[in-house]
Amino acid sequence: MILTNTKAMVINMPGKKSEHIKSADKKAKGLLQRNIVLLRKEYGLTQQMVADALGINRGTYCNYENRTLPPQYLIIRLAQIYNISPDVFYKDDLKSNILSVKSSDSFSDDEYFNELTDSEKLLIMKYRLLKKADKAEIYKIIDEKTNNE
Repeated sequence: MILTNTKAMVINMPGKKSEHIKSADKKAKGLLQRNIVLLRKEYGLTQQMVADALGINRGTYCNYENRTLPPQYLIIRLAQIYNISPDVFYKDDLKSNILSVKSSDSFSDDEYFNELTDSEKLLIMKYRLLKKADKAEIYKIIDEKTNNE
């Protein structure tokens, strides 16, 4: 505390978090962990599938669901995989948001797309992580391969 003009001013020390900030951090961590599990299960994915798409081992991914926070770049990659904004991971009402997104998906009622194999799901997750130019290149290759048969 520093005394100035006989008034006490509280100065936060660098590296020290107030109880309010600690509480907010704990809530955000809980929401993130709950929601990455919820999304994974809602989309019928295993921890191994998501870990493979992210390029990490399953144990590390499991820790992100249960113990530690993933680094920011992985939160962004997870958002790309699920085709959502990263801030969605911190919503209290994610379950209702998922259901509305899935019901608005043009493929949601098509059994062909609901019955993707695990390897097809993994391809889609990895595809979503690509840059726009790389997606165009992959699309061109697929188009060439399917038109030549």
